[in-house]
Amino acid sequence: MAKGARIWLTRPLADSEAFAARLMPHGITSVIAPVMRIQHAAVDVSALGDKPDALLITSRHAVHVLEHMPADWRTLPVYCVGEATAARVAAAGFNNTITGDGDVFSLLPRIA
Repeated sequence: MAKGARIWLTRPLADSEAFAARLMPHGITSVIAPVMRIQHAAVDVSALGDKPDALLITSRHAVHVLEHMPADWRTLPVYCVGEATAARVAAAGFNNTITGDGDVFSLLPRIA
């Protein structure tokens, strides 16, 4: 992208601000207009029922939910949309990660 270019960032505010800061030294101006907001909801783990065969995490913003999972779930395979998500999942103590290429569709063959 050429210096002096402008780019519209639509990710959540904090993500857009961080990316805009990385673009600034390259002469790229950002217009930050998020189209979504991350809001962490409480999770009732008991409502999940029996232990599943695996977990699927499609955003690093969802990893906080893993903190509320029973300890014996930490050995479950966790399918992660990309490397950033997998790193956060590992930091939460789940070390059996299967990583996609950055989108949920790249995970489908691995899940199947």
